[in-house]
Amino acid sequence: MCYGSLICSNGCVSAQNAGYYNSSGKFDDKDIKNFVPTFSPQMPEVATPKTERTNSGKAPDSPYSLRIKMLMDSITEANRKVKYIEGFRILVYSGNDKDEADRIKETIYKSWPSADIYTQYKQPTYRIKVGDFANRLQARRAMLVQLKNVFPEALVIPDNIPIKKKY
Repeated sequence: MCYGSLICSNGCVSAQNAGYYNSSGKFDDKDIKNFVPTFSPQMPEVATPKTERTNSGKAPDSPYSLRIKMLMDSITEANRKVKYIEGFRILVYSGNDKDEADRIKETIYKSWPSADIYTQYKQPTYRIKVGDFANRLQARRAMLVQLKNVFPEALVIPDNIPIKKKY
């Protein structure tokens, strides 16, 4: 009993009718050649419209380009009014003791001198937050590297981050 053999009786192509690769490396099959479309390598020429040039060498403004310019200006103005983005900070302390909050700020300055530290007071709670991060991954990475040994209870929280503009 043989399970691994496959017998092909009908529909098989004999070796003399099968296609082959010619000397240039292209597959050559005489039966299919009649059905393969051929394309000419020449592209038809497309007429380009001629534009009038002004004295400055620029094409005259079309109503579309004026509309696009107005839209771009309005978007630019809207973007200038944006002061904050939704980002993340590391919450290091949340409590009622002002002296404890000040002590924690000093500890952060010693362990991470370049950090941006924010103190928020909503009666009766002081909150110490550190950093301006665009995404949670950056905040987690900074927390693990800079603060986790000193403040194991630190948390990453969402907050509004001011946009630092470069003029």
